[in-house]
Amino acid sequence: MKRLLFSLLLLISTSANLFAGERDWHLGLSPMLLANPDTRSLRYGTTISLEKELSGRKFMEFNILATANEKTKDLVQDSELLAMAYYKPVLTLGKNSYSLFRLGGTLGFGSKGLLFGVGAGFEYDIILRNRMKIFISQDNILVFRGDDRFSSAISIGLKLPL
Repeated sequence: MKRLLFSLLLLISTSANLFAGERDWHLGLSPMLLANPDTRSLRYGTTISLEKELSGRKFMEFNILATANEKTKDLVQDSELLAMAYYKPVLTLGKNSYSLFRLGGTLGFGSKGLLFGVGAGFEYDIILRNRMKIFISQDNILVFRGDDRFSSAISIGLKLPL
């Protein structure tokens, strides 16, 4: 299954003739690995994001993150669904790449009901010729009402222009 998904993403990225101009929306898809340093537990997640470039090399991004712990008895009850909004100014700018600082808020649902918190992190984007982006991001998520209050996450994904 993983090989099929990777082959499909590779085929789309090489054969798609997608072009986006500046200030267009991008749809991002990425798997995420979350680690809690206090309990030393790992969770897996998936993010779907919408990103828009603002003026002056600043971005805004809206994410939906679904996480689950595979070692629990009830997967549905122990999973979390978080909606995140990020403001992302550019830190460094290269020819076909740039790095961003991410700062935003979190709101969602989990085993304890309504969850809210803050998130901060870094992101590195590589822009391909057809304006698709390959990115790697590191997030630190602090949730005030959750089982895992602090999580450090890493994700690698692809952003498609809309």
